[in-house]
Amino acid sequence: MEQSLVIIDRLSVLGEGREKIRGLSLVIQRSDNVVIFGPERSGLTTLSSILLGIDTEYEGNAYYKGRIIKDFDYIERHGHKRDIGYLHGDYGLMSNMNVEENISLPLEYHSELSSAEIGEIVDGLILDFGLNHCRTLRPIQLSGSEIFRTAYARSIIMDPDFLIIDHAFMDHAAIGLLPVFADLEKRRKDPHKATLFFTYHPKFFLDFADRFIMFYKGTVVFEGERETFLESDNPYLTQFLRASRWGPMDLD
Repeated sequence: MEQSLVIIDRLSVLGEGREKIRGLSLVIQRSDNVVIFGPERSGLTTLSSILLGIDTEYEGNAYYKGRIIKDFDYIERHGHKRDIGYLHGDYGLMSNMNVEENISLPLEYHSELSSAEIGEIVDGLILDFGLNHCRTLRPIQLSGSEIFRTAYARSIIMDPDFLIIDHAFMDHAAIGLLPVFADLEKRRKDPHKATLFFTYHPKFFLDFADRFIMFYKGTVVFEGERETFLESDNPYLTQFLRASRWGPMDLD
């Protein structure tokens, strides 16, 4: 477990009314860049909540850096949130804070750095992500890509070993996200870091991911590297990518 960032061991979520997972086992190592995708209610939301330590009602175990996530006490849970970078498609910027204040928030809460040290880190990210022109603006005054870049900068300001990107990217013109793409490419080449993408659009992440895993009704129905993903005739994968009603998945 020392090398693995995440180990999912025979994890099941089967409660009534919940998005189910059935006997999932999965390992994410440092340097892994993984896309998990599938139809709605296939288990993506549940797995994301478990990895973040929000959902603790399940059978089996989920480990992060060798420790069982659902056994964390309050202090450990706080540290876990600090250790993982997280970007959700809703972005969650604070409406009463400007760009600079939103980006600095994790360091303000989770570090012992001085204001000057935090300011230096934030200044660097603002320049890296092309936000200097809007650093004093609040979210309501920002364009969609400016909101996205601000949220992404906030998600990586703690330099996390593990970054979770949860249903983001899809509502923006790619040209406005070039600084984010550059950072994801840098992370992909870093042997000490891993990124996990939850998405309904796996092809979008071909340049940033090395492994693709498809869920359907809480089970893994496809897993493979980029080349296999592009060339496979797996019937679940084919039906999903073609958005076809014809195939093994019942979408009614």
